[in-house]
Amino acid sequence: ERGRAWHSAARQLQKTRSVEDLADAVRFLLARGLAAPGALCLKAASAGGLALGSLLNAPDEAALVGAAVLEVPFVDVLTGMLDPSLPLTVHEFAEWGDPRDERHEANLRSISPYENVG
Repeated sequence: ERGRAWHSAARQLQKTRSVEDLADAVRFLLARGLAAPGALCLKAASAGGLALGSLLNAPDEAALVGAAVLEVPFVDVLTGMLDPSLPLTVHEFAEWGDPRDERHEANLRSISPYENVG
């Protein structure tokens, strides 16, 4: 974490920055020789699973990762955020955006691992 401003810069319509940050971290490890392409294992849980799942859906990035462990991953973000009856959905609008807004819906669809498999 780099503080509140850093976190705020990757919320809602800028949520893709979470995936970009993870990709940058992977490239950093590879560039420093701390891991080899295809031999890196990544582990993520909950919302971190969205970033890792999205990274794995990008063929160029996925080729750098040899294995991934996702624990209770938030990979179907769009369906979850469209259901206000779920306990955390409305509270999480501040982080993910409200998919009833077309801009937020398109953004969430673009990073949702479930929506982008294949």
